[in-house]
Amino acid sequence: MEYIDAIPLNELWFDSQCPKDLLEARRARALEEVAVAMVQMGALTYGEGGSLVFAEGERDPTIGPMRRMDMQAMLDRLKTDDSDETAIYCEVEPSKDPKAYFQSLADRSRSPADDYGKGLHHLLRHFIDWMPCSTHYIEPGFVLSHPDFDIQNVLVTPEGNLRALIDWDGVATVPRCIGNERYPAWLTRDWDPAKYFYNPEPDEDIRENSPEELENYRAMYRGFVGKAIMATRADNGQATRNSMLSPPQRKIL
Repeated sequence: MEYIDAIPLNELWFDSQCPKDLLEARRARALEEVAVAMVQMGALTYGEGGSLVFAEGERDPTIGPMRRMDMQAMLDRLKTDDSDETAIYCEVEPSKDPKAYFQSLADRSRSPADDYGKGLHHLLRHFIDWMPCSTHYIEPGFVLSHPDFDIQNVLVTPEGNLRALIDWDGVATVPRCIGNERYPAWLTRDWDPAKYFYNPEPDEDIRENSPEELENYRAMYRGFVGKAIMATRADNGQATRNSMLSPPQRKIL
């Protein structure tokens, strides 16, 4: 284990004491260096999706079952008198096909009894069929992915230079479209209403970027990914663009 002289990116990202132009330059530098680091992970490709298993005495890992939160079991527990709030986990068997990978996760949930819930369940299945992982845009195979690719796990210098990515517990190989070339979680907060608390009025207790800022940073990050892979891949950031399709992005494709 090694000490890293750095700060979490969220401290730099929301530094209210830093002049605006300098802050934007530091944010851009951090995004570019994160993009380069994540693209480098694309060199490690695998034929299956799952957890890395290192046998004693073996240098190269094999692929084993993934440990994932069992959301259906946790929802079922809410209907009982059980006061336990700890996470429930399940094992997901390795998969050689991106579509089967997503289907195996969806199979953990049951179709609701009401018509609205049934419709959402069927829509999810359609989304899996439409996933860009299986199109000509994306190279086949599975890649390593950071299990919690969020701002608190990125360590940088005060100037925005990347020093480390931490918290790799649960690392696994996943389809490329949700793998190393996907958007960092802090750039897509506005896509999840349950997590996004942006307020146009200044509030020191709420650290959020505006929807316009996040859209700009996503475009910036996508450009950095494309720049990093241009010499070795022809898709020029298409996997990042497809890591979660928004309506404006679908019009471009």
